[in-house]
Amino acid sequence: MKRMKPIGTCLFIAAMLPSLVGCSQPAANNSPKNAEAGGAAPKTATLKIAYGEYGDTKPIKEWLGAAKKQFEEQHKGVTLEYVPINAGGNDYYTKLTLMLRSEQTSPDLVYEDSFMIGPDAKAGYLQPIPGIEQWSEWSSFYPAMQDIVKADGKVYGVMNNTDVQVIYYSKKLFEKAGLPTQWQPKNWQEIIDAGQAIKKLDSNLVPIWLYAGKALGEASTFRGFQVFLLGTENTMYNYDSKKWVTGGKGFDKTWKFLEQVTKLGLLEPQKYWTNTNASSIVNRELMPKHQVGMVFDGSWIGSNFLPTGPQPWAEGFDEYGVAKIPTSDGQNPSFTNQSGGWALSISAKSKNADLAAEFIKVASNKDNLALYNSLKGSIPPRSDVESHPVMQKGLETNKWLKESIKYVANTHYRPSIEGYPQISEVIARLTGDIAQGSATAEQAAEQYAKEVTKIAGADKVETATK
Repeated sequence: MKRMKPIGTCLFIAAMLPSLVGCSQPAANNSPKNAEAGGAAPKTATLKIAYGEYGDTKPIKEWLGAAKKQFEEQHKGVTLEYVPINAGGNDYYTKLTLMLRSEQTSPDLVYEDSFMIGPDAKAGYLQPIPGIEQWSEWSSFYPAMQDIVKADGKVYGVMNNTDVQVIYYSKKLFEKAGLPTQWQPKNWQEIIDAGQAIKKLDSNLVPIWLYAGKALGEASTFRGFQVFLLGTENTMYNYDSKKWVTGGKGFDKTWKFLEQVTKLGLLEPQKYWTNTNASSIVNRELMPKHQVGMVFDGSWIGSNFLPTGPQPWAEGFDEYGVAKIPTSDGQNPSFTNQSGGWALSISAKSKNADLAAEFIKVASNKDNLALYNSLKGSIPPRSDVESHPVMQKGLETNKWLKESIKYVANTHYRPSIEGYPQISEVIARLTGDIAQGSATAEQAAEQYAKEVTKIAGADKVETATK
């Protein structure tokens, strides 16, 4: 960004030379949305970016730090100011939404889970990113990564990572239980069979770790329910009819699977899934001690055990195997998956949208995304990042991620549309009801249909015919 010369110089020249009808200086950002009263671009500007500060903050801090330095060097007089939100899960989304509603508290940039982009755009909290589709590097993002951040055909975010869901299994416990150490279940029953074999070893072990309950919010919905539903004949949303699906055979199978895991005593104890730090507990405590047989989690958890991570554990990449999540009965395509990820967006109340867009481009360049994803242990949203030397070095030490990247070819994404956040909360709560034994699979199915109909409206729902 070029510095503006003092405006007094222009006024002086105009006074001395009446023939001049005006005097202006080029500015990096003089669009109406970014201009001050009178149309003159500001000499300096401060961009505020809100992000969640919880768990392992090293990846996001190093990524934002690198982008901030580059951006401020390119745009003299512009400062990027951090607005950390010390909350995770649903608490983060709630606090961020409250900030976005007010002119006084709204940041310019927000970092949020991609499933929130569609609803937030619909609610008027976000604005389309100016010029992003004309950016020369936009074509480097996978088509799915471009689509996931769109609402009504406009781009409201730029992804900085994605993931897939896998089964991490303890080779040590599998060997003791007489199970193969190179394991790939063909259906859900084989998962249950393996869990029962591990349970026989020691009643204090956690045979199967599935996220469940309201406290874990989107993790319960995403990893504890949706990824399994996508392994059936049903989906949450019918894009052809543009209606939410309230039930069907696939829904029944999924609720029943959760009930079966619970009734057989294979699920982690309630003290874990009601703890908002459950992810850290299973990844950093139970897994290193081989106190859990199988963990259904994201491809990024290996970042915990890297030399730069919060709990270095190089042996873990050999002591735990990675398996794909099978479809319910092994039907085609044999395996299921779901991907998420986070993105940078611009607040609807930002007066510096063009500058904010420029920061997003800097933060999303090849080098910065290689830095972030190598530290986070996540999958890059750009096709040209995996071959980056920094990313390659990260893959050499993170064998789980190197294997997981192969699964991106067969994945799905959440319906990032109006109503999803509320429906997600319903699912999370119902998984908890089943996990604590206060609801049967049938009761959960009935309650889900009732609440989704209330949220979306009777004319926006349907029951699957298969």
